[in-house]
Amino acid sequence: MRYLSVSLLVLFACCAAAQAEVVIDDFDQSLSVGAGSVNVTVLNDDIGGTRTITTNGNSSVVTGSGLFRANAVSSGGTGFITVVYDFATTLNLTIFSNQTLGLDLFRTVVGTMSVDLSVGSGAGAASSSFATFTVPPTVDGVSVIASDWAGTADLSAVDQLSLTFTPTAGSVIESTPNANITAAPEPTSMALLGLTGIGGFVIARRRRNKQKEDKEENA
Repeated sequence: MRYLSVSLLVLFACCAAAQAEVVIDDFDQSLSVGAGSVNVTVLNDDIGGTRTITTNGNSSVVTGSGLFRANAVSSGGTGFITVVYDFATTLNLTIFSNQTLGLDLFRTVVGTMSVDLSVGSGAGAASSSFATFTVPPTVDGVSVIASDWAGTADLSAVDQLSLTFTPTAGSVIESTPNANITAAPEPTSMALLGLTGIGGFVIARRRRNKQKEDKEENA
């Protein structure tokens, strides 16, 4: 009974850890992407890969220390900003139906802009889109659940995430100091590690108890 109780506790802890969020980007690296520019940055959070920010002649982006700021010039044409993440390893977004992606980027908003969100699998060969939403949303962050995606991408093997911002003149979105983009992880490997640890723990306990019993019998 003691073994079962301990095993369940360890398994519960492993499952809880497995459901922890994977940080794709917490915007801790300082940079300024001016109008009509392209910037490629190596990701340094929970998942490896690169982030590419592209702006047109009417928009710019600033990041750093948890800040994400996207803005369009106060006059002129419509701004256009793309933020594309290419992952070194794939993400499984099918595990939890309550949330696949979380975007906490919209705490301060001036004006409006539309945001299109899509994912790709197989080096972008197939894609699925989340319906375009308008900023500001009803809350600071936007959660995307599994049933929100429409398209042909394999959501169990996502290797690319793309956000396209289309701000009207003078629009600004900003989240500070804790802007982030997160994903629910694929927990299988963590769960297996947890089960392996449980098995090893139980075997070790039994071995120690057997050795104790043998010593008592021989005494």
